[in-house]
Amino acid sequence: MYSGPYPVGAIDIEFPVSPPRVVDTVRFKDSHKNAFELQTVLFTLYYPATHGEKQHKRHHWVPKPISVTAKGYAKFARISNSLTNAIFTGALRTVVGGIKIPAKVDAPLAELAPPISSHPSTRQSQELEKVLLIERYGHPIIVFSHGMGSSRTDYTHYAGELASRGFIVAMLEHRDGSCPGSIITRHGEPDEIRLTFKRSEVESIEGQELGADDFNRVQLNFREAEIEEVVGVLRQINDGNGSEIFTQNPRKEGKHLDEWTGRLSMEKMIMAGHSFGATGALQALKGGPTKKRPFVGAIVLDPGKQSGRLNRNENNERGNPSWFLTSLGTSHPSVTDAPIIEPRLLRWTTGAKINVNEGLRQYIHLSEDFLWFLEKGEKRNLLAEKAEFPEYDPGKGFGIWQPGQGDNEKDGGQWWDWRKYWQVHVSPNNP
Repeated sequence: MYSGPYPVGAIDIEFPVSPPRVVDTVRFKDSHKNAFELQTVLFTLYYPATHGEKQHKRHHWVPKPISVTAKGYAKFARISNSLTNAIFTGALRTVVGGIKIPAKVDAPLAELAPPISSHPSTRQSQELEKVLLIERYGHPIIVFSHGMGSSRTDYTHYAGELASRGFIVAMLEHRDGSCPGSIITRHGEPDEIRLTFKRSEVESIEGQELGADDFNRVQLNFREAEIEEVVGVLRQINDGNGSEIFTQNPRKEGKHLDEWTGRLSMEKMIMAGHSFGATGALQALKGGPTKKRPFVGAIVLDPGKQSGRLNRNENNERGNPSWFLTSLGTSHPSVTDAPIIEPRLLRWTTGAKINVNEGLRQYIHLSEDFLWFLEKGEKRNLLAEKAEFPEYDPGKGFGIWQPGQGDNEKDGGQWWDWRKYWQVHVSPNNP
């Protein structure tokens, strides 16, 4: 379960893009069909839900049918055939087939929750102030973009923890070739399976091969179009069209969306992403904020080395504060659900040293403090510290803690030992 004051709800929304958007004319070699035509947009909303209602279904962590995801993983491994697909399907079904996400499907959006805290002093007053901010401006919204080889269900713990603290997280599933397997669902039409695809499977409309940078650029442009469609759906919900969204959703979830009218903070949305999704999050800031991309900040988690050239930091160019930090003892997948599900395997394959739950807790608290800063302008906890590591220092273990780095180290506050887990490389607090 999640540690915030709210229970967590989840709604799968697939919404038709009308008319479909051809983001780029790149086509599949075998069929000559458009590879980057946006027909529908699929995302899961994680949100603070009402208390007391226990009888709700829960989504499977690997969506049904499992064979679609399994075939995608086999294709990623470049060993996809009838035998290996069956082996991958059996392995996934055995290891994770019964796992369900601990969020209540289609529960009503919560009324305001009372603040709770394990450290009542300043934390209690901050939580109370956050409740008052939600009452005045609506629930803050985060749009999250997943990484290569991932899907919308690979970051459910991170999304759920933020939702349990009052935030609404729209977890996208990208159909740009990066997701192992996704099912495009439309009213009155048969489902279409879209498996991962690589650069060698597509070509320009003139029949030319695409370079790696060109392929990444097209993928990022497609992701940007999906992000804009999600913003449009959320805007419709906030404007009072929740019932229409529910009616047009072939996944048949969202029956309470008409009650969300006016309860979303649409003008101060946050973009977030991991790996290739982090690169996309930076791109979504470019030229903004705009009506289609009203993002006032971004949480950029470990941009992938193979994601292509990073866009210029738009926030920094506009003079807005930015931080760059290293999370010690973690590895690239640490923010995903994978370490929770298979901690020993991930520790062995990636070299992560931190306790998996502690690693996720660090990501969540730091994200919450950044979101607090964007709303209130207050730099609290780790974000109030100066940059003391111009370059990454491997140190020993998780790093070397030194006293006097926080106001609450003596009373055991949650940030008293931050140096054990973080190095700050760039901070707006430096003179």
